[in-house]
Amino acid sequence: MRSSLVILLIFLGGSITASPQTTGAVTGNGLCNLANSGNNNTNLVINCGIGKEQGQQMLEILNKILANKLDLSAVMKQLNEIEALQKKAAQSGKAAAGGTADCPNNAGICTGVNNGTQQQFFGASRPAPQASFTLRPESPLKGMERSSPRAELVIRTAGDFQSPIFRIVCDGGCVPMSALLYTRIETFDFQSVVIPYKATPDPSEPNVFSVKFTVPSGSLEQGQSIILLLRSVSFDPVKVETVTSVTQ
Repeated sequence: MRSSLVILLIFLGGSITASPQTTGAVTGNGLCNLANSGNNNTNLVINCGIGKEQGQQMLEILNKILANKLDLSAVMKQLNEIEALQKKAAQSGKAAAGGTADCPNNAGICTGVNNGTQQQFFGASRPAPQASFTLRPESPLKGMERSSPRAELVIRTAGDFQSPIFRIVCDGGCVPMSALLYTRIETFDFQSVVIPYKATPDPSEPNVFSVKFTVPSGSLEQGQSIILLLRSVSFDPVKVETVTSVTQ
């Protein structure tokens, strides 16, 4: 709406300068009203139902365009780009009650609507829930005593975690082999499903890697666990130093 009004003012300004002759009283209808003021009708007043402060800002924009003889086509192009950015922000943001907004991916610029006035909110990154873990070494199978040791890393979080990613530090180095999503249904009943994951080694630290898990609901819920099977890269037992939740 604002960009459309500026565009209208630009064209009105262009017509004013191109036709200096006076033709008597000016009339208008619709959303905007026109009126003459000043000596010999030298001032043209355009009232489009906006506030005094906003109207003054519009006039300053128009005067700057005319005073600097800016290319109207270039100005229009810039306005169209601004309008496109505002629409993109409005589509990506989710307006919440009270004029606040939720941001996708836990961060970004969101657009909400409050009392009919479009406002912009800068969403702060939401901290990832704190992770805890338990390491359960596996006994080697018979005949495989000299194979690399393995262990189950059980990861839990203190809250729901959308698109869970964890940074794992292994003492001596380890690699993931498989992943399960563990859900306790009742005290002595549980359900486990194999889930996809993507491990990304840290190029600067050989014993550190990040793992992104794809859970069926999209979120690791509080009370659920991820069981990640790890294998040592040597003949030493698997030792995990830290497991940290990571936001995207």
